[in-house]
Amino acid sequence: MRTSKKCHKCGLVNFGGDVDCRRCQADLDAPQPISEQPGRKFTKSTVYLFLFVLLLVGFGVWAYKYKTESDKELKAKAEFYGRQNDYAGHDVNTIPPPGAPTPTPQPYSAIRPEDQKRMEDLRKEMKDFKPFVRPSVSVPTPLQVP
Repeated sequence: MRTSKKCHKCGLVNFGGDVDCRRCQADLDAPQPISEQPGRKFTKSTVYLFLFVLLLVGFGVWAYKYKTESDKELKAKAEFYGRQNDYAGHDVNTIPPPGAPTPTPQPYSAIRPEDQKRMEDLRKEMKDFKPFVRPSVSVPTPLQVP
């Protein structure tokens, strides 16, 4: 036999022998109404599956960003090597086989025209450059005491 009964209407805990609730006089032996479920509860496996999928998506985003950044870096490096090769007139990034003659750099005309103009402008600026010379300042000597 149960030692107590809880009222399904007001929630008061009554003695096990009581037939009616002492507070609201509801019948304690009447079948309890089916209560609505407050919400769907997630199981542990559902939570773990969600976290795993979230981890996979995060890893995929990181891998995509890493790949695109490395592609940009490789493209910039290839452009730099291409400019070096254009300037030198040969592939400067490979080691020639033993006994092969050392390639000679191309003359000044191998430089791109826009770079050539910029270098000429810099030469003109350097030709007209006069460094700032501070005028000499006389430094007082320490006082001598006789």
